[in-house]
Amino acid sequence: MITYEDFNIFDDPTLEGRLAKIRTQLDPKFERMGTQMIANFEADATQKFYLHIAKHLRRHKNPPPDTWFAIGEGARGYKMLPHFEVGLWPDQLFIWFALLAEVPERQQYGAKLRQLAAESTLWAMSDLVIAKDHTQPKALSLTPANFEQVVRRFETTKKGEFMIGRLIPKTAVIFTDEQAQQQLLTRTMTDLFTIYQKISSNPA
Repeated sequence: MITYEDFNIFDDPTLEGRLAKIRTQLDPKFERMGTQMIANFEADATQKFYLHIAKHLRRHKNPPPDTWFAIGEGARGYKMLPHFEVGLWPDQLFIWFALLAEVPERQQYGAKLRQLAAESTLWAMSDLVIAKDHTQPKALSLTPANFEQVVRRFETTKKGEFMIGRLIPKTAVIFTDEQAQQQLLTRTMTDLFTIYQKISSNPA
């Protein structure tokens, strides 16, 4: 379970110190969470999924501002494919279905996103939020106008990205209640897996 104390790793201003805390304190939790999520996915689908825990190998000076794990169908990587990301910023937990800037065939994925927007399934998930940049801890409310804005940017901008999911502030009670946290994670991943199945099939 993610706790309030896990957010304290970001109080360490040094690269070595923060990475050490991430590796010893958070990564084992990410391993357990990701493995369980994959088991849940594979129980309901024919695809095989792989867990990728952020290693921050390219950081040589500044400590990472966030940390995460990703789940996708790529054994060697996830950024070029639709995938899920779960992780921490200093002030919040994020849970995303993501299409990052590295994803090819943007127009085809954009068409699938618009098909999704035409269905009532998406708008029934009104407490989800969307975002256009995974490097920023910011999100927009899920409205037709915001959805179209983020999809259009994803299709037409080199750095355009599309994420949909939930952001949970570190002050939320779920960080002291394991059962409530598990219920929220399960509900969120169920919602996002529904979206994943509609978007991740071979682009039209």
